[in-house]
Amino acid sequence: MAEVKVKYVPVFIPEDPLNEWEKAKMVTINGVTYTIPIGETVEVPDFVAEVVNEFLANQKKAKDDHKARMNALKEEMK
Repeated sequence: MAEVKVKYVPVFIPEDPLNEWEKAKMVTINGVTYTIPIGETVEVPDFVAEVVNEFLANQKKAKDDHKARMNALKEEMK
């Protein structure tokens, strides 16, 4: 059986003021769970970093969309 080499890359999940009690995120891929601490840079397999980075991008988009919608509602109420 061929040995599979896994590339490790750094990943950082910033603290979220709305969830300051949260200390880690869990990512499960193919039955293996990776616990990634929040507020620390850690080395994870590249496929785990891909999931984390997609999560962070989606989280940012959701916050930006919410902010834009709230600003639009404020303008409508004037």
